[in-house]
Amino acid sequence: MRVLVAAFGTRGDVQPAVLTAKALVAAGHACEVFVPPSSLGWVRARGLEATGVGLDYAAVSRAAAEGRFIDLLRTLPLLRREVDAQVDAMREAAGRCDLVLGCSVFAAGRLLAELHDVPYRFLALSPFLLPSAEHPAPFVRAQTLPAWLNRLSWRFNELLWGAFLKGPLNRRRAEVGLAPVPAVWPTFLADVCLLAAEPSLFPLASQLPPAREVHQTGAVFHDDAGALSEKAAAFLAAGEPPVFVGFGSMADPKPARTAAAIADGARLARRRVLVSRGWAGFQLADDEWVCVVDEEPHHLLFPRCAAAVHHGGIGTTHAVARAGLAQAVLPHLLDQFYTAHRLELAGVGFGAPRFGLTGPRFAAVLQRLAAPALVERAKEVASGVITDGVQRALRALVG
Repeated sequence: MRVLVAAFGTRGDVQPAVLTAKALVAAGHACEVFVPPSSLGWVRARGLEATGVGLDYAAVSRAAAEGRFIDLLRTLPLLRREVDAQVDAMREAAGRCDLVLGCSVFAAGRLLAELHDVPYRFLALSPFLLPSAEHPAPFVRAQTLPAWLNRLSWRFNELLWGAFLKGPLNRRRAEVGLAPVPAVWPTFLADVCLLAAEPSLFPLASQLPPAREVHQTGAVFHDDAGALSEKAAAFLAAGEPPVFVGFGSMADPKPARTAAAIADGARLARRRVLVSRGWAGFQLADDEWVCVVDEEPHHLLFPRCAAAVHHGGIGTTHAVARAGLAQAVLPHLLDQFYTAHRLELAGVGFGAPRFGLTGPRFAAVLQRLAAPALVERAKEVASGVITDGVQRALRALVG
């Protein structure tokens, strides 16, 4: 079987789809992989050929760095160009494939699958993508709204995305003889979705559209061979297990102020922290309390840490949960508020305000992470985490 695999967004959006593509290739299938240009190097380092298409999502992250709705709104017009970019780059490849697998902002997935009369599957990384009265649409931060408000938020979500993407989508559909779509959000999703999320943390909502079939596979973990940097290994060996601090693909409008708050909080709480620079580019002076590193393999690092503070990216959240650590989520945007809420409900973590961070506030986060009930519950949940999600996804795709 030949599969077209396309994933657009930040590293957290791209990684699970690429790891699924690797599993497909290892099982004897062929894959044509399409990702944002900023992810090409990472994908090729995993031994896969790929084609770069569309937006630089590092720039999108910077545009939305404040985490405010108005900043997110400003990025949506950029997505109008994604429809043409994706159709033009993948139309020929889709004609060679037996299956189309999409992830995140793959606007052209359903169009390409229908054009070539092949199945379309969507890899959802969190239940928050699947419309339900049990949770609000992605742009809403509040997670305890009544069902009627959640439904209303999904209607507004469709109006918002439709304003920018319905025109370009239906124009390209008309060009190839396909009927127009009445709504945009369902075109991202497939009638058959794979939900790559841990059920104990992210249970599938009970209220879903009856036509949609969802297979919850568990998370797709990134366990490529690798090693900790000498710097990280030395800091780990020099004292008590530190708290990991990192915000991944999230930019920061004032990285120096955030970095200073992290350092001051670590000293006030008297807790060692290992800080990942990430896309924010944090710069800190190393000392007995603080160590700043670049990207480290999570599957090797987290089991040697005491807890984690992060942005709520779905990949980081699952890696921390598997390691059995309590976690604090400082959400920046979108699904990260949903993630913080789900961790609180599961008893393994909590959310805290991301912006306006100060040393005392960060110290309070570090101190709260040491709560015995939180620590024990995180270990308990870790014992049941599904670890073969990629193989389950493979079976759901090709049997």
